[in-house]
Amino acid sequence: MFNRFLIVIIFIWVHTSAFSKKSDSLKLSKKNERIEKRYIHPQSKYISVSGGWVFNLTHTNDPNNFFEEMSFNSSGIYPSMVYEHGIANNFFAEIGYDYTKQDITLSRDMGDEQTWSRSWSYASPLKPFTKQKSHNIHFGGGYRLIGKNNLHFVNFHGGLFFGVSNKSNSFMSEFVGNTTTHTIYEEHTNLNYQIQYTLDSYSPISLGAYLGISKEIRLSEEIRFFVKYIHRFGFLPTSKGTYVMKSDDVTFKHDTSFIVRGGGGFISGGLKFILFNNKVIYND
Repeated sequence: MFNRFLIVIIFIWVHTSAFSKKSDSLKLSKKNERIEKRYIHPQSKYISVSGGWVFNLTHTNDPNNFFEEMSFNSSGIYPSMVYEHGIANNFFAEIGYDYTKQDITLSRDMGDEQTWSRSWSYASPLKPFTKQKSHNIHFGGGYRLIGKNNLHFVNFHGGLFFGVSNKSNSFMSEFVGNTTTHTIYEEHTNLNYQIQYTLDSYSPISLGAYLGISKEIRLSEEIRFFVKYIHRFGFLPTSKGTYVMKSDDVTFKHDTSFIVRGGGGFISGGLKFILFNNKVIYND
């Protein structure tokens, strides 16, 4: 009786052990398959198409400390296309094009978490800035942060951008130096004042640097979904101007100036498509 019981125990142990090894082997096989699918060859080439939101930046210099120093304004959706060329060791080069709207923004913190922000682009006296757009080319590079088991965390981007506005110098020359007056009433503070706006100079050319970060999700072998944030730092002023403040309620001792350099934040999402997959060399 004991011998039969012992045989049954040994039989169960052998089959359990074999099943466990088979299960472990299957898990390892699936893990290796996932690792292989996540692999991005250093020579991979992608084309991406996306759309997103532009947050143009206006720098305001106000010695009166009445207006905010930096004003971001959402100026609509912009299309973008980028070509990405893998180099080596997770580094890549990129070149792209996008089409963005430009504007001038002034904002103020009235206290008690009450603020206002106004874009002068769409004010009727400033029609030359209505629908002002910029054709932008950017070129640079990046790095894919890839960890253990080919886990692709994020991509880092950096480079230079160059833009040309659809409003030429000759078109804008008749508006440079002109002054327009806007009346503002703040219900929260009960202040009433006027802003005399003067466009002092204009340039259709923008130039600067950019830094960014993106995250992508693999949908298939050929397609990836991504989200991206890029911040541009403009070097050249595209618009410079002056605000002269007039009010019976508050004293303004100094004039306020502003500069727009084509910088700001750019948030986008889209799809990346792999190119020339059959031409990637795998014997490196």
